[in-house]
Amino acid sequence: MEWVIVLDDAGMKMRAPKDPDKAANKEFANGLKKNPVTGQGFPRSEPTS
Repeated sequence: MEWVIVLDDAGMKMRAPKDPDKAANKEFANGLKKNPVTGQGFPRSEPTS
């Protein structure tokens, strides 16, 4: 048996962290930014013209 869950986020709002100033929240957000897949970890290339 195989299950498939389909979610549609149309009309949904982003959920804010309960305590955005908590150190764990800040560390998690910074980790996402450093990750090359989810954030800004890849070097930015300048557009060529």
